[in-house]
Amino acid sequence: MSETPHHKNILKATGIFGFAQVLQMGVQVITTKVVANILGPSGIGLVGMFQNVLQLILTAVGFDLLKVGTREIALNSSEPMKYQKITEQLLRIGILVGFLGALVSIAFAQFWSQFFFDTKAYTSWFYYFSIYFFAWGLTQGRIALLQGLRKVRVYATFQVVQVVVLSVLSILLYHNFGLQAVWMVILAGALVPMILVWYFTKEEKIYWSWNFLHLSQTYQNNQAIIHLGLLLSVNAIIGQLCFLGIRSFLQHQDNFALVGYYEVSQALLVKYMGMLFVAMSYDFYPKLTSYISEPKKANKLIEHQIEIAMYLLAPAIAVFYVIGEYLVPLLYSNDFLPALEILQFGWLVLLLKAFTFPVGFYALAKGDKKTFFWQELLGDFGNLISSLIGYTYFGLIGLGLGWVISYLLYGVIVYVILYKKYSFELNYNALEKYFMLILAVFTLGALHYWNLWQWLQWILVFTIVTYSLRKLILVWKR
Repeated sequence: MSETPHHKNILKATGIFGFAQVLQMGVQVITTKVVANILGPSGIGLVGMFQNVLQLILTAVGFDLLKVGTREIALNSSEPMKYQKITEQLLRIGILVGFLGALVSIAFAQFWSQFFFDTKAYTSWFYYFSIYFFAWGLTQGRIALLQGLRKVRVYATFQVVQVVVLSVLSILLYHNFGLQAVWMVILAGALVPMILVWYFTKEEKIYWSWNFLHLSQTYQNNQAIIHLGLLLSVNAIIGQLCFLGIRSFLQHQDNFALVGYYEVSQALLVKYMGMLFVAMSYDFYPKLTSYISEPKKANKLIEHQIEIAMYLLAPAIAVFYVIGEYLVPLLYSNDFLPALEILQFGWLVLLLKAFTFPVGFYALAKGDKKTFFWQELLGDFGNLISSLIGYTYFGLIGLGLGWVISYLLYGVIVYVILYKKYSFELNYNALEKYFMLILAVFTLGALHYWNLWQWLQWILVFTIVTYSLRKLILVWKR
């Protein structure tokens, strides 16, 4: 490994957020188990559909405020005047976004209910969700403040407290009201973070005022931020539509039960295993943004981020391969075991994402809106097409296979684009260090798929875990 502080700093930041994520996961395991038993696969599928629709609306009106805000604060945090101005404008944009989201939710309430759920029964729920959007808008600017300033410990604490409070509320509401509590839980999911983030940012001296004359001023003074956010929003809308397309396709194949299996596989990959990428993004993206004017430092940071991600993910994937059949009933119930078919190939996506995730941020950190837009568009449509084709020909296992193919193509294409446009290049000598690790995980996946030589599977698990831990210990001692 190169003699540089990046490895250890990355591991420290990831460790803090990772520990917070593990605490959250422990709480969520209990919550998910209880909720899954109350709602069942169809109920979980219904919740997933609502969350997807709300996320679609948020991406349409939200200007990707968190991502844009984090970037702007990271770039200007060393200049007090610029920092104060950016902070004020982000909070004002948040209010506008909240009003816009509430308006869209109320004005099209009947349409959302009829179009996505084939019934008008949920119209009133979308009226309630107007409060959700307004609270979300008030929250994002302050979360961007914590991320952009890299307040690692404060943000990690905020996350843990938020999950604990929401988990308790979710269990109580679902236990007492069943499916009728869906709108209440979703609403709490915006109100609780709003209250908590104001508490955790109270030490930041933010002086700002608001009146309706600021409406035009906010746009005029922040056109660059708003235009970037708008482009990212369009990108995110397309991504949400693609995911919604997959869910709608599965719903028409087998009602909400199939969507429930898909939601569980997504939860295991994104909520539990994906917590590493969440932890990485909090520290990595602001740091990459501050380094982006120095290509060598930026490239080195990306290389080290990939390496640490590989050493953290590989052993986790190996263990999940052999305990998956026990894990799903533990987290959910035996009704959700079909989700393991999706995860047969789905676990391998995480290794590919360890590469595509850091590399994919490069264009955005550069401020290259168009390149980032087109690369994400490619990834979204690739996921949609490969998932639909995969399920059509191979069933549930084809969904996971489709993810692997789409991530592989996405990674290759993005790397080629960045290489040609920015002469971006990774150190292949460094990448070779964990090529055998990747090969070992893929071999384990193949043996598990064909149910061959269980003794060899356990040997591979032991080897992958010990090798990765040894590498991480060496990093920590530097």
